[in-house]
Amino acid sequence: MRSTIERHHSYRSCPRCEQDVLPSQRFCRKCAYWLARPKQDELRTIDAQPGSGKSWLYDTWLVLRSFQASLSVLVVGIVMGVGAMLLLVIVIREVSPTWLPIGPMARQRACYANNRLIRDAIEVYCQEHRFTRELASDPAHVLWKAGYLIAPPQCPAKGNRYEYFFKATAGSGPYGLMCVGSDPHGLAE
Repeated sequence: MRSTIERHHSYRSCPRCEQDVLPSQRFCRKCAYWLARPKQDELRTIDAQPGSGKSWLYDTWLVLRSFQASLSVLVVGIVMGVGAMLLLVIVIREVSPTWLPIGPMARQRACYANNRLIRDAIEVYCQEHRFTRELASDPAHVLWKAGYLIAPPQCPAKGNRYEYFFKATAGSGPYGLMCVGSDPHGLAE
């Protein structure tokens, strides 16, 4: 028959902090020392006989299994990287069509702003001077030389210039200050 209080150790006081302990306690309540620790004398070592260890085949098998595990991690990483790159390409292809016209639209807006600036300067110039053929052919340069512009505005597209066109007949097309050249922007809106 077993007693109701089980003895786990033979200590009366904790060897570390000298606190009184009961035989039923496994740990000291003050310093948490392990009182019910098994004695080292009870454990015996097993001396291996020569040749009784694991075989070289088992060691080779462990090396191969660890290589296989590291290789599978590498393969999974490569597959995930390729998948992420494909996803990135798909996202860029879906989003980029909205970004593509940003450059040409910015150049067109800059050209229209220059056009409006030249038109305003022409209005001020025409209050004091007559409208001439030279002003119609190269308004930016004439207005700059006359002091109505600080610098002659240029279209952001290379090779373009500003000219003033007159309407000759009722159905002859657009007239006014236009951007003309290799990549013309036309009349400002």
